[in-house]
Amino acid sequence: MAKIRIYDTRKHDFDSLYYQENLQLQILIANLDGQGIDIELVNRNYRQEDFDAVPEMVQLFAEKGHRGFPCLMSDGEIILSGRYPKKEQILELASHDGVFYDLESAREDMSDIN
Repeated sequence: MAKIRIYDTRKHDFDSLYYQENLQLQILIANLDGQGIDIELVNRNYRQEDFDAVPEMVQLFAEKGHRGFPCLMSDGEIILSGRYPKKEQILELASHDGVFYDLESAREDMSDIN
């Protein structure tokens, strides 16, 4: 099963677009996690030790700063950087190894995200 991590560096204001995207993403992550998918959202502002424990994230932050985030990793490989992943990208990664998430529920979970 894939180990999926989404790393972020932004603090989210309640009125910001990033906050709304982040909230929808957290709902999807909670649902996937509840189905046994190894997925987490790691924000540098709240879990700096976990963020700094990943050399690729430290390097990406040193090279691009906040512009490199959010960042999607699967099994230690950077898949996407600079924006939140689309729900279909996350579901595709979560569906590997014969594990399939209910796509209809996922669409409802993240209906506000592209």
